[in-house]
Amino acid sequence: MHIPTVLPFLNTGGISKDDELLDICLLEMRELLSEYEWREKTAPITIGDALKALDYRGSSITSAQWQPIVDLVFAMNRTMPAPVDTKHLPLIMPIHEIIEETKDRVSVRGEIVQGQLAVGQAVDIVGKGDRIKTRVLSTKENEVSVESEPDWLSIGQVLCPPKTIKSHSEFTALVYLLTQEESGTHIPVIENDRPDIYLWGIDMPAHLKLPSGLSLITPGDYAHVTLTLDLPLAMEVGTRFEVKKMGSRIGLGVVTGVE
Repeated sequence: MHIPTVLPFLNTGGISKDDELLDICLLEMRELLSEYEWREKTAPITIGDALKALDYRGSSITSAQWQPIVDLVFAMNRTMPAPVDTKHLPLIMPIHEIIEETKDRVSVRGEIVQGQLAVGQAVDIVGKGDRIKTRVLSTKENEVSVESEPDWLSIGQVLCPPKTIKSHSEFTALVYLLTQEESGTHIPVIENDRPDIYLWGIDMPAHLKLPSGLSLITPGDYAHVTLTLDLPLAMEVGTRFEVKKMGSRIGLGVVTGVE
């Protein structure tokens, strides 16, 4: 589901490095990585005995017991990207509640997913219809007041910088269905199904089309699908959402393309 970095650790469990079984496990791990288009250059495999490292009571990080863990940490430093400070990303703030409406001012409550807000800042309100251009009048914690006519704003719309994120009703996505152990349900998805897409705090009915040759997705499987929402919502490639049926969360998805 759009995992940017993976660092495999092959736990030997006491098996000698000269053991043929270890070579077989290493080969299978490389084949599995290749199947999902990972390369050992960007996903280096570290080999070691995790139990020996856990039981080690010495103080030397260069000990034979600790060396695989040290190698894993160095591999993390080489391959994992630096974390992104979400405050430096373009603003995305979904509206979760309409607090107060007056003639030319609406106060809303939401959650700033990324970016920052300031009084006087120009923002667009996107989703469920035409883009609304406005500006921030006041802000307090997760509450924001903007210039707007009554009834223009609703739950599920998103505040964003002007002309950035757009609303879409049709998009493609990679969807994974949760297993019974993960969700407590065992509900498949079929062609022309009508699940709800949970995004920005609301459930939006959708029409789902499977790729050619596939008739259903069973729990534990994933597939690239096309979804059409009843009303357009703000999204971009990489936006994550939940898939629901009969009020239960049955899957997770990430947007891979927008129309």
